Formats: sequence, structure tokens, C-alpha cells
Amino acid sequence: MSNRVRHVVALQLALLILPAALSAQAGTHFEALSMPPQDVGSCVPLPRATPDTSAIRSHHRLVMKSIPPGRHREMTALVDRQGRGAGYIEMSFVKTGTLATSSTHIFATFRDDQMVFGSRTDGNNTFPDSVLSDPYGFLNGRYQQTITSNRKPLEDSEQRTIRELIAFLRKRCPA
Repeated sequence: MSNRVRHVVALQLALLILPAALSAQAGTHFEALSMPPQDVGSCVPLPRATPDTSAIRSHHRLVMKSIPPGRHREMTALVDRQGRGAGYIEMSFVKTGTLATSSTHIFATFRDDQMVFGSRTDGNNTFPDSVLSDPYGFLNGRYQQTITSNRKPLEDSEQRTIRELIAFLRKRCPA
């Protein structure tokens, strides 16, 4: 087989494989409280920071990162000694511009009756475009970033989704 034929075959294979690999970079996987596919992200164990007498039995953590433009999402489920959900923490960051990011932080705990109690905080952080023309001004603190933040209690649909995400994380990232 000639080199030219090998290159054409390699290119055709790459064109078949590349779209499947890039599907994991889809923006919807990085939206807060969305259910990621089974094959996206990496399970990352948390160091044991609580004594054996803690009410928390296990942590289940999934981390997802994209290639540029820069998306990052971490989901952590906490399970108590009875095997019930005890807490849920999620952080999602999306680069929305050259000097701008949006973020979502979700914190939830479960009461003894398994009702979810928690909050969702959505935020935006932006630097002025003039920072690009004066990087030393950025380092010296001459530019002020604009930060907006909105915190609200979890809605009923978000509470249901958190229960589903905890079940998903327990299967996807066993402790």
C-alpha cells in the first residue's frame, strides 16, 4: 500500500472517530443539574477528611473538563451510613468570553425525612476589554472586575433532579 493510500485511510478513520470524541465536549454536559452521559468525565476520589465516626459513609465525585473554550463541572454526592443521600455539591464554570466567565454553585443537604434543603447561586465575572491592551495594569489592580451573583432556594424540580443525580453518581463513580 502506498503512503498516499495510507494517509487517505488514516484521514477517513480520523473523520469517523473525531465527531464521536468531540461529542463529549457538548455544552449541555456542563450545564448545572443536567444529567451527563455515562462515558463523560472522570471519577475522582476525595481524600478521607472525616473520622470513621462521621455520618457520611461515602463520596461519589465526577469531574468534567472541556478543551477550550473552557468549561468545567464537578459533581459530588454524599451518602450516609444508612445508604441514603446526605448531600450534593455541584460547581459549574463556563468561559463566556475572553475575560468573562459564568458559574453555578449548588449546595444541598438532606433532612432526616429525605427532604432536600439547599440553594443555587448563579454568577458572572467580567473584566473590561481594556485589560488586554494593558496587562501590567491588570497585574497592578488598576482594573475592576464586574461580578454579579444571584442566590435562590432550590425549586421542587431541582430537588428531584438532585435525587436523580445522586443515584447516577453512586452507579457511575462507586466509592
